[in-house]
Amino acid sequence: MTAIRNILIITLFLALSSFHRPANLGDLLESMRTGDAGRITVYLGQSVDLNIPGHSGAYSKSEAKKMIQLFFAQHPLKTFRIIHQAEIGGSKMLVGTMFTENATFRTTLLFHEKTGAQVLKELRFE
Repeated sequence: MTAIRNILIITLFLALSSFHRPANLGDLLESMRTGDAGRITVYLGQSVDLNIPGHSGAYSKSEAKKMIQLFFAQHPLKTFRIIHQAEIGGSKMLVGTMFTENATFRTTLLFHEKTGAQVLKELRFE
């Protein structure tokens, strides 16, 4: 009986851990289009390389969330479009153009595969 219970617990753990990050990047792209920093943060690893006007470096997930929120507050979003996608050895790169009320930014998102999920490792608004 204990063995069956342990198998059920392990199966439940594996099933729930697969939902840690959505496999479909459509939600992330929608978050970029709406400027929803909270939903973008779901895709961040424990640290992220962030390059936004006035700030560049490696930041923790919580620091990056605050900086992305500040960026969207300072640059109200009009629209975001993907212009290029590439995949190299398990890593994915998306390049887009972000149009805001006061500027246009070339936006780069670089993902690395970590434990079977794509994790946003680098985010640039240039």
